Amino acid sequence: MSKYLVIVESYSKAPIIQRYLGKDYKVVSSGGHVRDLAKGDQKKAKSTRGKLSDKHKLARKLSVDPYNNWKAHYAILPDKKKLLSQLKKHAQDKATIFLATDLDREGEAIAWHLKESLGSIPADFKRVVFSEITPQAIHRAFAQPRELNMNRVRAQQTRRYLDRVVGFMLSPLLWKKVARGLSAGRVQSVAVRLIVEREHEIQQFIPEEYWQLSAAFVDYDQPPDLQNQDDQDDDTPSFKAKVTHVHQAAYRPTSQQDSAEHVRALTQQTCELHTIDHKKRTLQPSPPFTTSTLQQAASIRLGFGVKRTMGIAQKLYEAGFITYMRTDSTHVSEHAQNQASEFIQANYGSKYLPQTPPKYTSKGNTQEAHESIRPSEVSRQPAEVAHQLTAEQQRLYELIWRRFLASQMSSAQQTTTTYTLGYQSYVLKASAKQLLFDGFHRVLPPTSSQDNLTLPELKQGQQLKISRLFESQHFTKPPPRYSEARFVAELEKRGIGRPSTYVPIISTIQERGYVKLEQRKFYALKMGEIVSEKLTGSFTKIMNYNFTAKMEQDLDEIANGALKWQQILDEFFTDFTQTLDTANTQMLPALPTPIDYPCGLCNSSTTIKTARTGVFLGCASYSSHAQTIKKNATPPCKFTKSLQPAEDFFENSSGELDEDELAAKKLASKKRCPLCQSTMVSYVIDSTTMVHVCARNPTCPGYVMESGKFELKAKDGPTHPCDKCDGTLVLKLGRFGKYYACQSCSNTRKVLSNGEIAPPKADPVHMHELLCQQSAGYFILRDGAAGLFLASSEFPRSRETKAPKVKDLKRHRGELNAKHYFLADAPEQDPAGRDFEIRFARKTKTYFLATEKPKSKSTTSTKSQKSKTPTWIATYNGTSWDLKKDALRTTKRRPAKSSSST
Repeated sequence: MSKYLVIVESYSKAPIIQRYLGKDYKVVSSGGHVRDLAKGDQKKAKSTRGKLSDKHKLARKLSVDPYNNWKAHYAILPDKKKLLSQLKKHAQDKATIFLATDLDREGEAIAWHLKESLGSIPADFKRVVFSEITPQAIHRAFAQPRELNMNRVRAQQTRRYLDRVVGFMLSPLLWKKVARGLSAGRVQSVAVRLIVEREHEIQQFIPEEYWQLSAAFVDYDQPPDLQNQDDQDDDTPSFKAKVTHVHQAAYRPTSQQDSAEHVRALTQQTCELHTIDHKKRTLQPSPPFTTSTLQQAASIRLGFGVKRTMGIAQKLYEAGFITYMRTDSTHVSEHAQNQASEFIQANYGSKYLPQTPPKYTSKGNTQEAHESIRPSEVSRQPAEVAHQLTAEQQRLYELIWRRFLASQMSSAQQTTTTYTLGYQSYVLKASAKQLLFDGFHRVLPPTSSQDNLTLPELKQGQQLKISRLFESQHFTKPPPRYSEARFVAELEKRGIGRPSTYVPIISTIQERGYVKLEQRKFYALKMGEIVSEKLTGSFTKIMNYNFTAKMEQDLDEIANGALKWQQILDEFFTDFTQTLDTANTQMLPALPTPIDYPCGLCNSSTTIKTARTGVFLGCASYSSHAQTIKKNATPPCKFTKSLQPAEDFFENSSGELDEDELAAKKLASKKRCPLCQSTMVSYVIDSTTMVHVCARNPTCPGYVMESGKFELKAKDGPTHPCDKCDGTLVLKLGRFGKYYACQSCSNTRKVLSNGEIAPPKADPVHMHELLCQQSAGYFILRDGAAGLFLASSEFPRSRETKAPKVKDLKRHRGELNAKHYFLADAPEQDPAGRDFEIRFARKTKTYFLATEKPKSKSTTSTKSQKSKTPTWIATYNGTSWDLKKDALRTTKRRPAKSSSST
């Protein structure tokens, strides 16, 4: 029997560490956090309304009491109750329990929560940390266990409390002033502001056209036949030079007409090579990866998103291939440097080994004394371990391995050659770079092929003939949109967040509908712009980048024991509540913008509105009367109409422009707001009407109406065969946006959020024998986004729905679509004799069976008896149904016990 219990975070990490430690240790996993701040009990809050003070209500809502020394109430996470019971069983007879969670502050907090949750166990709790999962690192860590670092725990708690306060207290203000369902966060709102401000910079930028001119040269002294050959073979000129100056001024014509004049002046002319300039340069290797630089490099070199990169890195760490992947340190241990030196000496030779091992300095606010991200064993070459990894893991591991090895190698030597040529008042230049010594580039080649180009060997004063001229149109570029890599770099530069928070930040701002990631670039959505503007105007302190960075530094100081965590929280809360009170009275609501377009139902005017789902058109009478309507009065008009971006109606030709210049050209073609001169966003209302709305709407109410003929560009493009007849589905525009319609029958299909056509739905099946409870109708089996469901035949007057049973489908098997036969052939009842209902899992888009839920309330004794009766679920494996007990539904549910923080 094992003597010690070891608790780690990851399930996949546990068997590896178990193998290294041996039979004296029992290694189990917690799967991350086992408890968190309890959720506020809304029902209890309503029942005690008027009985508690506002301070007590706030403390109950937050599960943190700002007025009682920040006393917190934690609850075991529902899905971890069974796991925690198992951990207690494992810990019963153990004298020592090792908490081996991750080595960052989050891991320290998880270890503390585990200790508190297992507090009744009479064991000695020890903390062990390791940055790599290798036998040496594991044994070294367990030979030197330590106590829990409560300063780090308090730093993580402080962050959690701050986020809870801002999120729970600020979000209701946005519901009141902007729209229901919105949220705010201490860090997420600042991150959204970064993207919104970049969006505003782009909107206000006015691109300018300019032209570039390059000349292809052949040697004037070459034989005429070779000259003619070069004249004819334009694809292989000797070299090209760019016109940089004319009349001692920078060459920058602003139109094709101006450029054409210079083309005529230089055609077939002979230039003289005035100067030849050689410059040598030493290229230093980059330091090993930190979290942010890994995310940036993986995006640029591999095309991986931030979340994808960190998920792959997590697997590599847990399997023992790399060191801990959440770090902002570039430090390399002496042991790892020695390993790298021996490997370089043996495989590349002494000239690739620097005289002294390189030292890389980290920034001043590095969170922990971690190492950089590096391979656990540099001798594990990517090709040798490829069979142990997936394709993605192998690519990321190779990138980490090469970056680390390159960081320990000699510098590269490069020379840059520049030719300066002239003809009358024209100056032309050609440059090329060439590696003299590859150095660290031996294992980490440069990303650009321009780093190793050559020019023909020429002499000063040599005459060269222009064989051909190349002119090209360009536009000045607005500030670039943030890619995920650039965004992470900007967050790190401004001190916003830490390595462990970059992925949650990026995920959260997209899930909230404030920004979108399209073609690997962030775009601010209209709701994100509105929320950011409202918060920036009223909460200047918490929306300030410097304040957010200063708060991160304060958290670091708390972790180091230099600051008291309650003091930081008290100062923040006092200022925040005062600002919140002011904003409640002074923040202006986001009002819709009235436009000159009639309502489709009551012929009133309409307004442009913004919701979480996007921008739409709504009747003005709803906005003006919805708040004052009386109980028995006539309800306001609820007319709405979807607005389609104008880009969907016009083909965009890129020509020879690169992506950024094409965006600049589109920006130059957009209309400008007549009120504030910002760019305008164009929407098509119907086939004859377009509206151009100020990009700063609703702050600026500027708009311009345009009449014309607008047809979806995809109408002549992608089509799909109809699933009901032999016709063709084409893209059309309706009241609720784009959809596909058959040209031969009445069949229609939706367009999904990703632009793809929705899968076909089965025809409805009328089940007259199933009567509704809330109306005189009967149930109809329908196929929706959440799978099959029963809906009232009286819809929309009655919205009664319920899950179908297997026995319902069996009776109507002949009327079902063939794809649903496997549901009609499923078992009707579970082993206890209760009916199976058909459920649909949205995440996996699969059907499963579950025991029917009880229909009515029962007595306490009956409830107790039911809790002991197992419920069942059944999943389809492609050929048959697999039955198993539903553990979560079988467990008797009790209120989560709360405990107070220390």
